[in-house]
Amino acid sequence: FGLWAYAARELGPVRLGMFAPLIPVFGVLIGMPVLNEFPTAVQWAGIAAVILGLLIINSIGLIRSKT
Repeated sequence: FGLWAYAARELGPVRLGMFAPLIPVFGVLIGMPVLNEFPTAVQWAGIAAVILGLLIINSIGLIRSKT
């Protein structure tokens, strides 16, 4: 929670809100070594979809900021 509050202060709530979908991704990835769990194919697909979505949104933002 402290890291999230620090990031909100540094990045601002709008930019930080773009990364909220990564919270479950990190939960799954942290569960691998901590709980000795391995994600299913559906979970890997979900992780890929979240990351791809963030890349698309951020690339659109970069294109719009350059014009």
